[in-house]
Amino acid sequence: MTTLVMLQTGCGPAKKVAGIGDFKVDVSGKNLTASLQLTKYQANVEVTLPVPKLKDAYIGIGADPNNSKGSLLHFITPLSSIADAVIDGSMPVRGLPDGRPLYGTTQSALPSFDFAVDKLNLRLYVAADVFGLFIPLPLPAFGQPITFPIKDPRGYVVAYAIAVSPAANGKGAGIIVLFPVASNANLP
Repeated sequence: MTTLVMLQTGCGPAKKVAGIGDFKVDVSGKNLTASLQLTKYQANVEVTLPVPKLKDAYIGIGADPNNSKGSLLHFITPLSSIADAVIDGSMPVRGLPDGRPLYGTTQSALPSFDFAVDKLNLRLYVAADVFGLFIPLPLPAFGQPITFPIKDPRGYVVAYAIAVSPAANGKGAGIIVLFPVASNANLP
């Protein structure tokens, strides 16, 4: 079993992304499990739901045992389910939930689906070379997206967190977390 604890870092000293704690990714046999601490969102329920169009995949949210004011979001899927969903084309190809292009990818859109856990509306992106999650957060306007590489303890980049400023209407802000699942993934 391989376990990566991902640290949020940028240029210079380590930086934290507002509202996001540690990421953890486990690759065990043929399964992929990811968890993400949401430090500014407190789930009122604990729930695990099947993920539409991904066989034997589940996503859940609940109280974070290490943060009484936060939540823990977790996702598990067989790696074969990701490949099957991409091959059969069952997911619509989309950008951000508000219609803007998906930052951090060369395609500006990926196969995706929306789901809600408690009152949190999320979008999961699944492609042959990358999977990602858009988490809406109340961020201030800051113009261009800000990309933070996420590194493992050895310094290897294992994912990217991209902070997205609100659109002109003041909505659509959040964090995109993109995890390359192939060595040829073309990310920032």
